Amino acid sequence: TPEQARAVYDKAAEVLDAARYYAQTTGRRVSIEYALIRDVNDQRWRADLLGARLHRALGPLAHVNLIPLNRVEGNPLSPPSWDDVDTFQELLRDRGVANFVRRRKGDDTLLEPPVKLSTAETVIVLPRLPR
Repeated sequence: TPEQARAVYDKAAEVLDAARYYAQTTGRRVSIEYALIRDVNDQRWRADLLGARLHRALGPLAHVNLIPLNRVEGNPLSPPSWDDVDTFQELLRDRGVANFVRRRKGDDTLLEPPVKLSTAETVIVLPRLPR
């Protein structure tokens, strides 16, 4: 319902306000845990929206830990493809939001060395995802 959507939006705004206050007060980055679920919240538009809101609220002090959902027998939800995770990660990065993809427990598929991106002030290490 529109009322439920508004309540979620208001709660997200409240959380971002608290995160902004923390970042401005301490000068420390804020880490956001984001569980990626296939066809639920792994779409490109969601990455753009998340990146825009976090960058606007926190600037370089925003950091997202992307966590692909673990497969669980009997659970109808599933993790996104690695291509979708890679795209989500790139879209966040394009919006100026540092991020890292958490490996699933027992998942030894990150075979390539990490990519290092640097600016004059910051070095960000991002994992390479398998194709």
